[in-house]
Order: sequence, then structure tokens, then C-alpha cells
Amino acid sequence: MNNTIKVVLTVAVVIAIAGVFLPRGNTIIERIVGNAGPDQYELQSFYGGVREGHYFATSTTATTQTLSTADIAPDGSLYSTWAMTPNVGDVTFTLPASSTMSAVLPTAGMSSTQCWYNASTTAGIDITVAAGTGIDLEVASTTGVGSAVLTVLADGSACFDWTRKAATASTFDFLVKFTRFVNGD
Repeated sequence: MNNTIKVVLTVAVVIAIAGVFLPRGNTIIERIVGNAGPDQYELQSFYGGVREGHYFATSTTATTQTLSTADIAPDGSLYSTWAMTPNVGDVTFTLPASSTMSAVLPTAGMSSTQCWYNASTTAGIDITVAAGTGIDLEVASTTGVGSAVLTVLADGSACFDWTRKAATASTFDFLVKFTRFVNGD
């Protein structure tokens, strides 16, 4: 009986000391992305769940632009959220060529999700997405085809599920599934 009381008291003291000396609040944890090695870690904050980082917001006066890998995956991993404000009017973004994205998802079958937000609040100012070389851009079969379904409306969003296809000697192709969301309320 004495040993049980000693163990319970010891545990209570350890918990009390930990509460005083250990940091409180947000805990930063590291999660390995891709192959283990230097510079392949992503920081996340833990709030009783996981909140993704890598948020990017900017604006553009362009009406057409081919994106580079650095535009959507600056440190080798895709931004989880990419917010764009078209300042002049509609804009068409062409995704980067798959050959420039090979380090982002280096192994066949690896995948990642990225969501875009059209931060324009002006109705009719839309973002249209086009496939770059080696990008197989797909939509749900019930959505239809054409550039109209590859459009992110003002104050709307869309998500891309990127999956690395099997690599051959000459390609680093990606399957990119596009899902558009519209205001539901």
C-alpha cells in the first residue's frame, strides 16, 4: 500500500512540475514530407488537431501567366492555401510544367492537396486554370469539360489533388484533380 501511495504522489509531483516548466500554448511539431533528409520538414501547429501552414496571398495585374514551381511550392512543398486577388480583371494561370515539379512529389504515387482562393470580391473577376506540359488536369465526370469548369469564381475556391504518376526516362507527369467550390449559402 505504501508503494502505491508513493507512486501516485511521484506521478502527481512530476505532472505539477511539468505544468510549471514545460511550455504552454501552441506546440510546433515536425512532420517528414517526402524522403527523409535535410530541408524536407514542414512545421505545423497543434491545436487539438492539425492546422496546415504554408499560406500565401498576393495579387496580380496580369491577365495570363504561366506559374513557376516557386510560385506554388517555394520550399519544395505545395502551399496548402494560395490566395490570389486579380486586380485588373479575369486571369488565366497555367500550371508549371511537370518537369520543373519533380522535386515537389519525387516518388510515383505521392500526393498533396492545395486549395486556391479567389480573393477578389468583384463579381465576374475570375481565375481560370490551364494545364502545363505534363500535367493531366482532370475534373469530375459530372462537372463537364472546358475552361468554364476550370474557373475559380470571385470569392470562391477550388482544390487541387496533385499525384505523381509513374516516372519514365523522359517524364515526370502529374495527375491533378480539380474540384471547384461555389457559395452554398
